[in-house]
Formats: sequence, structure tokens, C-alpha cells
Amino acid sequence: MNDPAPPPHLGRPESEPKSGGASLNTLLTVAFATLGVLGVVVAGGVLTWQLYQSERRAAIHDMAFYAATVAKEITTLISELEATLTAIGQYDAMRAPHMREARVGRVLSHTLGRYKGLESLAAVDASGHEVQKVSRIQLESEMAYLEHAGTPLWETVQSGKAYLDTAPRGLTAQAPNVTLATPVTGAGPRDDGAMVAVLNLKFLWSALAKLELGPGHSAYVIDRHGRMLSHTLMSQVLRGVTLDPVMTEDIFARPRRYSVHERTNAFGEPVLSVAVGVEPHGWAAVYEIPLAEAYRPVFQAVLFALIVVAVEAAVAALAGYVMARRPSLPLSRLTAAATRISLGDFGKPVAIEGARETRQLGQAFTAMSRELASMVDALTRAKEEAEAASAAKTKFLSSMSHELRTPLNAILGFAQLLRMHPTDRLTEEQAANVDIILGSGEHLLELINEVLDLARIEADRVALDMEAVDVGDVVKDCAVLTKTMGDKFGVTIRMDASVSAMPAIHADRLRFKQALLNLVSNAVKYNRPGGAVTIRANMAGGAVVRVSVRDTGPGIPPSAWDKLFEPFDRLGAEVREIEGSGIGLTITKKLVELMGGVIGFDSEVGVGSTFWIDMPMADL
Repeated sequence: MNDPAPPPHLGRPESEPKSGGASLNTLLTVAFATLGVLGVVVAGGVLTWQLYQSERRAAIHDMAFYAATVAKEITTLISELEATLTAIGQYDAMRAPHMREARVGRVLSHTLGRYKGLESLAAVDASGHEVQKVSRIQLESEMAYLEHAGTPLWETVQSGKAYLDTAPRGLTAQAPNVTLATPVTGAGPRDDGAMVAVLNLKFLWSALAKLELGPGHSAYVIDRHGRMLSHTLMSQVLRGVTLDPVMTEDIFARPRRYSVHERTNAFGEPVLSVAVGVEPHGWAAVYEIPLAEAYRPVFQAVLFALIVVAVEAAVAALAGYVMARRPSLPLSRLTAAATRISLGDFGKPVAIEGARETRQLGQAFTAMSRELASMVDALTRAKEEAEAASAAKTKFLSSMSHELRTPLNAILGFAQLLRMHPTDRLTEEQAANVDIILGSGEHLLELINEVLDLARIEADRVALDMEAVDVGDVVKDCAVLTKTMGDKFGVTIRMDASVSAMPAIHADRLRFKQALLNLVSNAVKYNRPGGAVTIRANMAGGAVVRVSVRDTGPGIPPSAWDKLFEPFDRLGAEVREIEGSGIGLTITKKLVELMGGVIGFDSEVGVGSTFWIDMPMADL
């Protein structure tokens, strides 16, 4: 035995669920994978950051070591020279009375030859005059003997301290130099003098030359003004290159082991710089390497960490997918079973598998499927019986309407003959009785026609002749046809001027007129004595024409709105003597919808009601 066809509401739901959402398996996979990957990424991110910081610190530590080596070497060189000058100052010949003797000149010349970094060396007496002087680059006849009294140099050595001029001056543009001075203590305060040495800054290159520099690496020494005192590239010193003021200020801002900066060097290359102070001379030794090279180990470590994180994330995602499949697969099968059931397929059993809750759900689906199969079978039989009864009703109404109209037309015809007989005049009583026969017969014929129209509509046997219909003409016809009824009920029928200005609509003229005439007739019948019915027309948005019929009747209570268009349910029929079959609005609604229109109403109790029909404009 074949399964019965499912009812329409089961076989094809009116609102089928959209399939655009993600599946449970996808959601669980994403959830599990996200949790796993998130943990790996967070841990990997922390590890990568720590690795980055560690490698960066290591690179900076190595650079700081090289810079500190340069600073220490420079300090040692200057300290040795300062100690030598101090030792010479203790020599007896350097006392004021003997400072001009030839042996002092020999001592100065010997010292100048010993230290290649010395450019000149002078002995200064207690009054601040240079009395003996030797030079590496000037002849004795060309040398100028300087006066130091009143200068910062003289004030410093007079206080018993060594003096180092940190602002380099050069006797030539190619030979920048600084001045170093040490005190010479005589027999008395008037005998105190000084030893003044002019240092060619090339001697600092000996400290830089000891460094084994890699490709692109450089080292240099700066003073507090950022001026280059020495550089592994001599051209940088000779060109008078100075460091960025902000970086210079930061280097000398506060005491610390070293300072780190990222900057662009004179060649436009990004570099990493580490500076170490050369104390107590107010200089700084800077070691510099290209930024890419400095961070190469960092980048390699980060890349390795990212690869590890990516592999772990992929493993976590795969594990999440496997874990998600376990609970989602039985649910997916239950979803497929539910879809089959919604489409009326009750023959296939529902799989019962998975966890306890899933198995219970499967058992519930199986029981529901059996119940639905039984209900669908009963509904199908009931539907077939109802369709058969409806067809029999329609056939009966159609047949009875024809059978009733034939004798009724004969009765109306003979009554009209009696009323209009040219020779045999009726008495007043007879004429009144004939009028009753005519009125009742016409009313009965109207009811029969309405029943026949309803039967035709339900049997889908209404033929429509769709055309461009002039709204104004139809409204005028309806107003004329209902004028007699309006006079009878004491109701005025008005046609608004807007009706004539409306464009043509796409409709069946006869059926549209029938629908509108029904609304106007109802507005008259359900109005109050002395009331009015107004027919208007306007554009309802877009290409839609709205024709409305407004009355001044009692209005429709909200409790009656739901049944207003149901057949054989006349509003107020139980308390008001209003003629009608109760199917006029039903026929009107069906005709309007058959023509592609919409019918509706607005009502307020005690004020009146407005029924309207929306019809599409005709394509002219």
C-alpha cells in the first residue's frame, strides 16, 4: 500500500527555513578550533614576545660591550697622558725659576715624540704665560705662545685639578683637537704653573682600531654637543657630521650604563645605536649596526616561533574538527530525519545513536513520526471528504440557482404583465399585492444571483476580461444605480471631484463595477437616516489607484473585524432589518483579488466606515 500524499501544509511549508546559517558541525568545529588555536596563539604570542625581548637584549648587550670597550680604552689613553703630564710637572726643572732652561725643552720634545696623539706641548709659568713650547706641525718660528690667565683652563689648574677642553678646536680643518692641562706645583703659591697639551683627536682612532667590526658596523665618539670626535670612517669627522640633538640630549640626560636608540645614519640607513659614557670627560662612545642585522636573530627566532604556532594551531583545528564531529554527526542525521518528516516522508526509521540525550531525541522523533503519519492519513481522508462535499455543494448551489431562476423569472414576468395590462385595471389592493410580488421576487432573484456568483468563484469558473477601465465612468454608473436606494433610505450619495482625475486601472469593467456597487449599496444600507456616502479616488503610492467609499453610519466594532469578509455572516442581522444574503463582501473580496487588487477598510464606532479597493494602473 502506498503512503498517502501529505497535505499541502506538510509537503511544502509556507515559510521554509533558510539554509544560509552555519551547521552545528561547523559551529562546534569553529568553537573547538578557536579555543585550541586561541590558547596556542596566546601562548605562542607570549613566547614570541619573550624571545623577541631576549634576543633584542642579547644584541644590545653585545653592542654595549663593544661601546664600553671603546670608552674604557679612551679613558685609559687620556688617564695615561694625564699621569705623564702630572709626572713631568713634578720634575724639578719645571719649577718657575728653571722653566725657561733648555732641559725643559728637551723633556717636552721627548714627551711629544712618545705620544703620537700630541699635537703640541707647552710649559706655563705662574702668571699664565707659555714659556716653553714644542709642536709636531709648526716650526718654532711659527709657534704662538698663548696667554692662559683668566681662562677656564687656568682657573681649573689653579684649583689643583686637571682640565680637558671638551669643545674640540683644530689648528687645521683636517685635524680636530682638544686641550689637556695639568697643574705644576711650585715651591710657593706664586710658583704654581701648568702643563698644557693639545691632543690631536686622531689618537682616539687607536681605541676604535682595536674593534673587529662586521660589515656595516661603525663606532664613534661624540661630545655633549653631538660633534664627532672620532669615527671608524674618518670622513665623518672631517665632514663635521653631528648627531641628532634629541638623541644627543637623551644620551647625556641621566647617569646609566648605556642608552639605546634607533635612528637613520648619514647614509640614510636605519641603524641600532648603543651609547656608553666616557667618564669623566663628558664624551660618549657609540656602537652602531644596521637595524636589519641587529634584529636578524630576533626575526629568525620570531619566524621559528610563528611556524611552531601555525603548526600547533593546525593541529588544534584538526582536533577541534574531530571533537566536533562526535556530537554533531548524530544531530545532523536527526536534522535530516526531521526534514524528511516535514516533507511527509514517514517511511524511513530515525537513527538512534550517539550520547544518551541524542538517543532520547531520536526515540522522540520516531514516536512523533508515527503520530504524524497517523494524523496525515486522517487529515488526507478528511481533506478528500471535504473537497468532495465542497464540490457537491457547489454543484448543488449552481443547479439549484438555475432551477430557482426559471420559475422565478416566470412569476416576475406574469406579475409585470398584470401590473401593465392595458385593459383590465387592477384595484389599489391588487396593485399593492402585485408590487409586493415584484419586490420580493426581485430580491429573491438578487440572492440567487449572488449565490450563483459565489459558486462560480469557488469553482474557478469566473472568466475575466482585463482591460483599461475608466474609474470615473464606473463610479458615475454606481452613483446613478444606487440613487434610488439612497432616496429610499434618506442617504445622500456624493462623488468627489478627484474621481474624474484618476488614471485608468487594469481590471474587468463588469466585475470591478459589481464590486464597487456592492460597497456603495452596503454603505447606503448600513448608514443612518440623513447620512451621506462619499466616493473618492486617489493614488495609493506607486502605480496603484485607490477607490474608497465612506459612510456616516454607526461604524464596525473591532470584535467584528475578523469575520467581516466571511460568507453568510451579516453585521447586525440579528437586530436590524437589513436585506441581504451575507455573502456580498465575500464575493467583492474574491473578485477584487481575482483581478489582482486589494480590499480593506477603516472604521470608527459612532463615526462611520471607509471601504477601499486598490487596483493597479493600466499600461497605456
